[in-house]
This record gives sequence, C-alpha cells and structure tokens, in this order.
Amino acid sequence: MTGLRTLPLCVQVAPGESVDSWLEALARRYRVPPRAMLPLLGIEPVVFVSTLLAKTLPETWERAGATAGLGPAALRAAAGEHRKLLPALPGAGSRYCPRCLAENGGRWLLEWRSRWFTACRRHQVWLAERCPQCQAPVRTKIAAGHGPVPPATCTRALDRRRRCGAVLTETVMAGADPAALETQRWIEGLVGALGGADADNAEAALADLPTITSWLARTTLPGPEPHEPAGRARAAVPDTDPATTAHLLTQARSLLTGSDQAAIDAIRHISAGSPTGFGNPPPGMGTRRWRALGPVFPGRYLRAADPHLNAGDRLRTKSMTPGAARPGGASRDRDALVPQLLWPEWSARMLPPAGFHAEKFRAVIAATVLVPGSTERGYAEIAAPLNPHLYPASITMALKTLTDIGAQTYLHPTLVAIARLADHLDQHGGAIDYRRRRQITTALTLTWTQWRDLACGAGAHPGDNSPTGRILQARRHLHQMLTGDDLTNPAHPLALRTAAERTQYLAFTAGLTPTLRRAFYQRAEQFLADHAIDEPVAWHPPLTLLRGLHLPGIDLDRVDLDLVKRIVIDELQPPRNAARALGIHLEHVRFALERIERPERVFTKGAPLAWHREQELTRILTPEYFQREYVEARRPLREIAQSLGTTRAIVTDHAHRHGIDTDQAPRKTTPIDEAWLRKRYERDQHSTGQIADELGVTQMIVNRAAARIGVRLRPAGITSHPQMLTTLDRRLPRDIRQAVDASLHGWTRLRRFQIAMALPSLDETDRYLGKRRSALTTQLQRLENDIGDTLYTRSAIGKPHTPTPRGRKLLHALQRPTTQAHMAQALGPHLEPMPDQATIDAATTRFHTPPKKPGPKPLHPFTDIRVEPIHIGPATLRLLQDLLAHDDHQFYGEQIRKRAGIDTGTLYPALHRLHTAGWLTSWPENEQEWLSGAPPGRGPGRRRTYYALTPEGRRAAQTEIANHTTRPKKVPKV
Repeated sequence: MTGLRTLPLCVQVAPGESVDSWLEALARRYRVPPRAMLPLLGIEPVVFVSTLLAKTLPETWERAGATAGLGPAALRAAAGEHRKLLPALPGAGSRYCPRCLAENGGRWLLEWRSRWFTACRRHQVWLAERCPQCQAPVRTKIAAGHGPVPPATCTRALDRRRRCGAVLTETVMAGADPAALETQRWIEGLVGALGGADADNAEAALADLPTITSWLARTTLPGPEPHEPAGRARAAVPDTDPATTAHLLTQARSLLTGSDQAAIDAIRHISAGSPTGFGNPPPGMGTRRWRALGPVFPGRYLRAADPHLNAGDRLRTKSMTPGAARPGGASRDRDALVPQLLWPEWSARMLPPAGFHAEKFRAVIAATVLVPGSTERGYAEIAAPLNPHLYPASITMALKTLTDIGAQTYLHPTLVAIARLADHLDQHGGAIDYRRRRQITTALTLTWTQWRDLACGAGAHPGDNSPTGRILQARRHLHQMLTGDDLTNPAHPLALRTAAERTQYLAFTAGLTPTLRRAFYQRAEQFLADHAIDEPVAWHPPLTLLRGLHLPGIDLDRVDLDLVKRIVIDELQPPRNAARALGIHLEHVRFALERIERPERVFTKGAPLAWHREQELTRILTPEYFQREYVEARRPLREIAQSLGTTRAIVTDHAHRHGIDTDQAPRKTTPIDEAWLRKRYERDQHSTGQIADELGVTQMIVNRAAARIGVRLRPAGITSHPQMLTTLDRRLPRDIRQAVDASLHGWTRLRRFQIAMALPSLDETDRYLGKRRSALTTQLQRLENDIGDTLYTRSAIGKPHTPTPRGRKLLHALQRPTTQAHMAQALGPHLEPMPDQATIDAATTRFHTPPKKPGPKPLHPFTDIRVEPIHIGPATLRLLQDLLAHDDHQFYGEQIRKRAGIDTGTLYPALHRLHTAGWLTSWPENEQEWLSGAPPGRGPGRRRTYYALTPEGRRAAQTEIANHTTRPKKVPKV
C-alpha cells in the first residue's frame, strides 16, 4: 500500500468508459503497466478484468477514486453498478467499435462488455469482439510487464516479452441492419432507465432477456451454437456472434414489447417450426427459469400454447383467456366462496342436455373453480378443501366428455367460463361465506314441532313424525338451501344413500308450493340472524360473466314455463316428458319448476286440523288465563281441560311453559325431633339415608325436616361418606394423616405399600395379593399424589424396587404400635397380612431368574436360488401350486381367491410375503384399463395390482412343492 493520499497526476474518466480502460489511461500517464497501478490505488492486484469488476467492493472504488483525485462515485459507475443485469461476453472479454476507438483516443466503453450490445448506433456497424491478428478475445486480462499499453491495441501476451500489439482501430466491420440498431436503442434505453422512475420495468425486461434469448436460440438456431465446445451443456445465455445475438434480441423485444396478438402469433410460428413443439414450461426452458420470468412473456406464451395443452393445464394457467399466467395466483379463500354444488343459475347454462348426471356435473364444475392459478397438479388435492368426496377421475371424465358432444365442442367455452368465474371471485369476492355455513350448519336443527308449524302454517301437510318422513326431506332442503352441499357424499349426515331416497327428495323439492318455499326462506333467514350473519340466503355470481360464450346449457329465462306447467302440473306427467319435449336436461325442468306458481294443496281432516286446534289453544291458554282461572279461581286443571275439550296433559304443558306451579297439593309432614335430628346428622355424621332407615320413612322426608330446622345438608355423593369426614389424631405422623384424611381406602393403600416394599417387584406383590397389576399401580400412584412425593424407585431388569428416603420414613411410621392399632381398627377383617420370610425368599428367587424365551425356528436356505426363504404353510403351499398351474398368465388377487379358495385375509398377506422375498413381481393396472372399467356416470374403483412369478421364484416354488410332496407323513403312535 502507498502512503500517498492523492496521486499527483490525474486522469478523468471518459463518459461511459470502463474502469479497466481508465486504468490503462492512468498507467500510460505514469508510464507503467496497468496492473502496477492497482496497489497504488489501494486495490488488491488481480489478473482478470472480470475479477476486478466483480470482486472489488463499492467502498474500495470510492477510496480508489479519492486517491486518483476523482469523485467518490466516478469509479463505481465505471465499474458498472448494474452489471448483474447485463450478461458478460464469453471469456469475460469486450466487444469494440474500431471507429469509436479511433475517435476517442482508445478509450473503451463499459457497455461493450455486455453481450446485449452488438452494434454501434453512432457508426451503424457491428461491434468486433476478437483481435484481427491473433483472433483472441480482447481485454480479458489486465496487462502486466512490458511497460505501458498503447491506446487501442491488443494487450494479449504472446510470451514474457511480447504483446500482440495489433492496432484495433484498423479492424473493418460491416454495417448493421436497421432492426438490430433499433433493438440496440431499446436495450440502451432499458439500461438508462435503471436508475429512474421506470427502473422496475427495465429490470424485469433485462432479467427476462437471458431466458427468452436462450429459449429462442434452442428453438430457432440450427445445430449447435457457435463457439460452444462439444459435449458441454448449453448456457442460459446463447454463445453467438453479434449478428445472431442481435437477431435473437430483436425477436425477444417483439415478444416482450409488441402487441399481445402479434407476440402470440410469433410464438406460435416459432414453436410450430421447432421439433419440440409446445409445452408447459416451454421445451428447452427449465422450470426454475420459467418461474423466474416476469408476467409478460409467460402470459403470451401460454395463450399461444393453449390449443396444445391438456384441459388441466389450460385451467391452471387460464391460457384460454387474456389473463393467462403461470400457476400461483389462486386465492386461498376461493373454496369459501363456492358451494359444493354449482349455483342453479350457472348449472342451467353449463349443463348439457344429455350425457351427465346432474349432481355429479354440478359438483365437478364447482370443484374446477379451484383449479385456475393452483400450483397443485392433482385434482384430489385441489378439490379436497371443497369436496373431498369427489373422485379426481370424475373431473377428468367430465372435461373429456365436454370435448365432443355431438357435432359441438363445449370444452373451450366451459373452461373460459370457469376461468372468468375464478377471477371474479378473487377480485370481488362473494356475498356468502359457504365455508362458514358448512361449519355452523351442524347446529341447524329442524325439530318436529318446528317443521309442523312451518308446513301447516303454509297450508302443507307435514307428514308423520318418523325419521324417514317428510321432515327428513325438509331438513335436507333447508340445509342445501343454505350451504349448497353435495348430498351424494355418503359421509354427510343428511346424505342421499340410495336412488330411491334421491327420487323422494327431488319429488319433495319439485312439489313445494310458493307459500312453503317462502316459509323455508324465512326459516333460513332466521337461522342466519340467530348467528349474526349478515348475508342473503341465496346468491350467485353475475351471469354477465358468461356473455359471448356458446355454452351447452340453456337460459332459464327462455324456457317455456307454460309448457312445463301443462305437462308436469296440469297433466301430472313425469318431468322427464317435459325435458324430452323441450330437448333439455331433466335438471333444467326441475330448475324451471321452482319458478312456476303451483296451486295450494287442499288437505282433508288430519294433522293440519290438529295443528290448527293447538294454535287455538295457544291463543286461549295465556298467562292471564291461568292467573285468573287456576291461581285465583282455584279451578283444577282437569276441569279446565274438560271445558276446553282437551286433555289435562296438554293444559299442564301450557301452564309449565308460562312458569305456573301446578303442584299445589299440601305436603304430608312427619314429626321428627329437631334436637335428635341435628345430633345424628351433624355430630354423629350420619347421612339422611341412614336416618331415614332408622325412622322408617323416605329420605326426602328427612331432607325436608332438616331444611325446616335450618340444618345445612352436605352435598350428595362420595364427599359425604363418613370416611371423607373423619380426621385422624394430630399425634399420628403427617404422611399417615395426608394419606387417610378426607379419603376413601387410605389405610388400604398404606397397607399395600407396606407389603409391596417387602417384596422385590409389583408383579410379585400382585402374585401375593391376588390383585391386578394395573389396580396396584394406580393405588400406589394415588398414595404418592396424596403425600406429595415419590415413595419408591421402580424396579428394572435384575434390580428390585426400593423405597426412597420419604418412603423409608413412611414405612418407619407404619411400624409404630399406635399406627398399627389405628390401621387394624380401620380395616378390621380386611387387614391383609404381611408376607413371611419364606414368601419373600421365593419371590426374590423368581425375580432374579428371568424366564427363557424360545428362539425362532430356523429356515433352511436355498443353495442356488436367489430368493429369500419363507415359512411354507398349507395355505401358502396351495397358493404356490395354483401359481405354477397358471404360470403362463398374469393374475390379480381376486382370480386366485376364486380358483384356489383361499380367503382374503390369508391370501393378500401371503402375496405380500412372496413379493417382499423376491418370489413375485408386481405392477399396477394401466390407466386406460382402469378408467374403462368405471360404471357409467361413476368414477373407477381401486386400481388392480397384477402379479407374476419371477424366474427364481418359479424355481423356489417348484423346490418347495417337491420337498413337501416327498416329505414322509408322520405316523401317529398307537
């Protein structure tokens, strides 16, 4: 390091000059090699220019600038503060314009070190990038030795004494085409905007250029790229000459800055001419770089690739809409805005006239609303937050069927509708939180009384009070009205479990009169109000989102309601006849029936008349009526019931509703001596039940007598037991009193602790007492909790349990004569004796002699068969015989079960053992065969697993069967 604060000779940095060029100019002023100037400027000597630019810290450049007599930011700008956004040339060299070097005295521009600068706009020529004499990249190293470097010359060292020295200003370059010059102007504008207000957009464009140009090079350039060593993986930025690089940059500019349609057409043209075609991400572009791109190019590429993507990718990326984007923009709360069954208004527009089960179609389309923007690829994971009952294959089959219905293709408009709906929910939300409703509707109950009031108030018949009556359909309808739940889910409490139940439910909803529909609506409104939910009962997104889409369904506003009413209501024909007459789906007819005013049904005598009678009694039996007739006039309830033509039970029920005490008969009192009762209960601690037994009366009489004389009764239960109320003499040890006072069986636990400590383990204690180990362990834990400390150390293998210091203190207290007397008095005949010495010795011997465990029976290994031997039982032997008999066919478990007669619980574990041991090989059923076996309108079941014997497994099976066949049978002894 030098001691100079500022160098005596100063050289200014030219506009746009690179710091290594300035270093050469400064070195020429001092007549020394450029590398010799680095220590004078306080910079560690380096060899390569790229190292100087990349490794030197900003504060080092500031100190060097101050030492050179420049401003603190001059060298930082010359070193390129934004070089991270501009890829360097191969070999970290520099391009150059010979005419610029001739005009500015050999000063090199920083921008020439970037691969994106391919032409000189001032002179309209291509930039050179190699020495015309030695054909090496220029300015890769900082010159050292041989004195100062002449301006605009090649600094490549030929040997220790000579440099190339070619005069670079004499290089002749061809003129650049106008498109390349315009692209160069665009890139210079991006670099100039890095420090301004539009820096974010400029950074995004510069960051995307390497990935896009690399993809263009892989897609459009024939053969290997120039200057690319054989066998080396292609870099993220193509290694091309200036003209080719300019062409790629021009294409990239058009894809980033042109109109959407022009860019989409260009991408389709580029990908169509490539053998790799389209993909997601684009072929030739890694997933990591694809995800790092800004939103402009991915959106345009996905729109261009839309016809070539599968339905799942189209939905996830919304490639069929102007808002196409990579997955990752899905709202986490979108499942809360969608019911499990699509809204009826939307279902009517999207449900085709035939080919779909209505509920399944509505559930599938509702689940697909969660797909746009989702990063998950599996339909099961996507649909799980909304409808885990839905099979992923149902979504796949529904989208596949929409691809071609007759002569029309409805997949594209359906996907557009789903994408628009998802965007609308993400941006504007919804009026209903269906997730919350699905959670709180577990509290939604419709009792028989409520349903009867609701139905009869609307002039409808409530049916009978049975679990499968009309009340069940009413509960289903009210629940589905609020939540839109899929009732085909077997796990749902109100699930439609059979086709007959579904038919009954649909008939119920189709037959609702307008008055009854309003009553259901009011009941739903009341439920929401009770839970402080400010939401409408029903809502759906605006149908204007479907404008311009040719969907397979119908507009309910255009359905001929008069024809539906004539066929279904007036002529009492089934709804399917109306659907056939109009050429629409049966579900469309059901939606239309909800809009038709049905005539109110006239009921004969029955439940509605009884309900009207009950309503009349409710109006009569008011609190004022009971106060006047029952309390003041003292009329009996039976007389009141007879006068109203009803039963006493109904009148009593109404009285209890109004808080009227109907038990006005005088109670019989039994004379009990107050002093004697107080003495027996309070001093002798007898219970009221014991006192009642002594008097020969009921316990309730004693309780009432105690209440009259002011005796406070103890709470019922174990807390009033005499043992819980007795306290020991304060002269006994504290631990004894803690274990016995206010506790049942405290003396028993103390005695068993004393016995346990005389034996080596709790198992031996159990053997001696004849008790269960779990009961003894619980008792000793309770004793430790009562005393508040650990009393013994648990036994281990070969180590008996031993009392802790607190336990030894307790044992010493238990051995005192006074303690033994109290224990004998408390336990009486239940006092368990202590074990004698012979019992203790036998227990100790057993404890220290562990039982011997029989070892596993050894298997005889094969000598030359490379499979693991297993135990061959009768069932396994029969299985092997069947496999060898059908060795030329693949098989699955159900086939063997039918052929060999082996039950499932034995067969599949045997197959698993043979497969693990290498006797069998397995593979799953292929996708096409699995899906083709699905019943119409339903998803496929579990995928089959096929098995076959391996060559070594076949040899092992033949060997085992031969061994079992030749093995002599055991002859029973006579």
